[in-house]
Amino acid sequence: MLLITTARTARAGVNVWTSFGPGAAVTALAIDPTKPSTLYAGTGNDAYKSTDSAGSWSETLLNTYVTTFAIDPTTPSIIYAGTYGGGVSQSTNGGATWAAVNTGLSGAALSVFALTIDPATPSILYAGTGDGVYKSMDSGGTGPAPTSTPTPAPPAANVA
Repeated sequence: MLLITTARTARAGVNVWTSFGPGAAVTALAIDPTKPSTLYAGTGNDAYKSTDSAGSWSETLLNTYVTTFAIDPTTPSIIYAGTYGGGVSQSTNGGATWAAVNTGLSGAALSVFALTIDPATPSILYAGTGDGVYKSMDSGGTGPAPTSTPTPAPPAANVA
């Protein structure tokens, strides 16, 4: 019996999934639309940022369970993080610092499972929450107002 084998070399990401960190269960992932080498990863206890295509990661010190991200398409240094129980946080400096933008969110609405930004008007932000869909007309500044959702509003897991 003759057995012939050939050696195959796998390259990272080619015909195989390859781990690139950040070393925790990732619950959210986003890519900077203008600089694809910059990625954001959310975990059960923080947000991480990579500026070298996931080669290395640094904590952004959001210090909460991140469920989703939205990156402003015209000003990608503005990032929103939806959190489980902590509402929406905004960074205006690429994740270096974060501030809560939760006016109008309470109870189940503080669990944000989906975020999306209106591409035509980036100051309009939608949040899919445990209490339906909420809308902010000013980048979360004065807080989102509920949009027209069924009563009782079903939890929203994806907003497109």
